[in-house]
This record gives sequence, structure tokens and C-alpha cells, in this order.
Amino acid sequence: MSHNTWIHRAVRIGLVKPLAKTPVTPNQLTTLRLAVGITAAAFMAVGPEWQVIGG
Repeated sequence: MSHNTWIHRAVRIGLVKPLAKTPVTPNQLTTLRLAVGITAAAFMAVGPEWQVIGG
């Protein structure tokens, strides 16, 4: 499977190029995505309807 699709190009142009000039590391981005995912899952697991929509 090719990883040079239009969505990968859009992400590369929109996110990766600007972040390449900062001290942010790939591990920091992975940790951030993990924290956001766990938070969203917690909202969806225990919350009322407005939290499920927001999660």
C-alpha cells in the first residue's frame, strides 16, 4: 500500500512541515494523541449525551 496518497500529502503540508521547524518530537506527538484518545474514550464511556457528542 502506498503512503503517498492525497490525504498523506495534505497532512504533510498542513502539519508536518510547520512542526519540523519546532523542537516538538515524534514521541511528544504520539503521547499527545494518546492522551486525547484516552480522554475522549473516558467521556464516551461515562458521560451523558452531551459528553458523548463532545468526545
